[in-house]
Amino acid sequence: MLVNQRLLNKRILGQAMTKNLGNARYVAPKDAKVSLLSKAAPALFPLVVAVLGYMIGRQFFGI
Repeated sequence: MLVNQRLLNKRILGQAMTKNLGNARYVAPKDAKVSLLSKAAPALFPLVVAVLGYMIGRQFFGI
């Protein structure tokens, strides 16, 4: 019973097939393409928050 419960726990937790067999082929990671939007997003985020705050304030509080 205890052995069956351990196997069940391994299957539920996803630990059944974690042994490293050492036969995987090395694949070099591909360089990620960086878009203009991903570069500009951190700079534009405060502006977007300010504009949304203004629009919400104007709609609900009549500012």
